[in-house]
Amino acid sequence: MPTVNFALNNPADYNKGAGATDVFVPCYTNGNPLVPGGVVAGGTWFVGFPYNNSGTTTPAKKLTGDTIGATWGVAYSKQAKKIFTSAFIKRHVGLGKLGSGGIYVLTPTATSFVANSFYNMDANGHRTRAGAGAPTYGSGMSYSIIGSPRKKITYLGAVDPLTGKPSGLGVVGTNAERGLPSTNTSNHDPLLSTKVGKVGLGDLEISDDGKYLFSMNFYSRLLHRLTLNDAYIHRQRDGCE
Repeated sequence: MPTVNFALNNPADYNKGAGATDVFVPCYTNGNPLVPGGVVAGGTWFVGFPYNNSGTTTPAKKLTGDTIGATWGVAYSKQAKKIFTSAFIKRHVGLGKLGSGGIYVLTPTATSFVANSFYNMDANGHRTRAGAGAPTYGSGMSYSIIGSPRKKITYLGAVDPLTGKPSGLGVVGTNAERGLPSTNTSNHDPLLSTKVGKVGLGDLEISDDGKYLFSMNFYSRLLHRLTLNDAYIHRQRDGCE
């Protein structure tokens, strides 16, 4: 048998085994998570649990609302041991404090996460929704619903040069304007079902060296790269491309 005397190692391709590896997953709760003390705010919005959990085991880490709202993209920084998650448009589920362009950073604790705002695409000139001058959210303003019994939504407003479509398409409205309750009761939220995958952010990834965060912008159809000042702290950003 030949002697093996040469090996290759990829430091990024490494984990501590299934029992010591956590899975992080966003959750969705019907309603508005930004009403302090509300039933919805007290619901579960993000969880973490060991990879080898099975059955009906309760997640070890659970995050309530008041900050992140609906998210989908998730990226884990091995260097800083923090999780990034980005805003997502979903019917009946409210957005977090940063709206449709929000990226949040979560620091795991023994039973939950410390959630902080990290970057706001819209506030930094990378629109994930309609800009200034767009019509106000609402029937007859940003959209109209016609037809019976089969109804059709038509978006109103001037053409947005970013998308080539009526600016009403990018008008999301606040959680309150959408009629989202704080008590997890039934609601309609009719407009958001047609905006999933068209407004807000999509997937989120981080480079192996922890220096770059990549985010998909559904509204502009652009992939953004955020350059992080310090891969081990993640407190500041140099910029977004």
